[in-house]
Amino acid sequence: MRSASANLLPGLTSHRALSTIVRVTLLVLVVGVPLSLLKKPHFRTSTRILLEEKSTLGSMFAADNPVASLFRADDANHVQNQIELLKSEQMLSTAYRDADIPIGSARVTVAQIASTDVVQIDVESTTPTYAERLAKTLPLSFMYFLKGNEQSALINAKSAVQERLKQENELLIDAEIKMERLKVQPATGVNNAQLTVLTSEIEAHRATAAGLINAHEKLRLRTGMGHNPVMVISPAGQAQQVGPGRIRELFNIAGVGLVLGVAGVFVQAGMKGRKWS
Repeated sequence: MRSASANLLPGLTSHRALSTIVRVTLLVLVVGVPLSLLKKPHFRTSTRILLEEKSTLGSMFAADNPVASLFRADDANHVQNQIELLKSEQMLSTAYRDADIPIGSARVTVAQIASTDVVQIDVESTTPTYAERLAKTLPLSFMYFLKGNEQSALINAKSAVQERLKQENELLIDAEIKMERLKVQPATGVNNAQLTVLTSEIEAHRATAAGLINAHEKLRLRTGMGHNPVMVISPAGQAQQVGPGRIRELFNIAGVGLVLGVAGVFVQAGMKGRKWS
């Protein structure tokens, strides 16, 4: 039977190897544990919001309404585009200011829930109140941003409708004048085909003008009404600590110490082996 001092590796006893591993591990713990304790804990809170479908404005008008195309929901990636906008630097900077916290003092993660219009916002910070305030403020800042964009779109749409209505009225008047001139001609000079064409044109212009008037009224009402394109369906709660885990950190440090200790044993063994050779 080999003694306790039997060679573990050439030129190195098991006692010396064990001593090396212990010393290195203790040294790593002595250095690593205080450094780990200096790390600030991280806190996280979450909120969920429901994004309005892009087609909401378009649903205000019938498909054949002249203004319906202005709000057609043709964007298949609407939610993903909203997410990119939500986590953009400009939007986050606005939310930081609205929450009255230092810019960059929290980390924001935004993700779509399955294939729904629901989006989850996770906010993490070393200061729990920062995480909570940003998680509560970001949806509001985003809502005001979208409402501002929608109001601008509505104003632009009203201007476009007014311009189009002016053009339709001019075309209608022109067609009606042509019709009157055609009617006063002698009976032998009346062109029935022209009358039919003009009658169709007048009816079409009148229908288009009526649709534009209706669209303008809806746009006017929408501009003045309260509307929230973002709905908070799960408010942010108290931020909970998520790291660092002290026990896990301790085991990680000890593991590093053991690895370095074993590596030191092999280095010592190699040096002894070269010395003996």
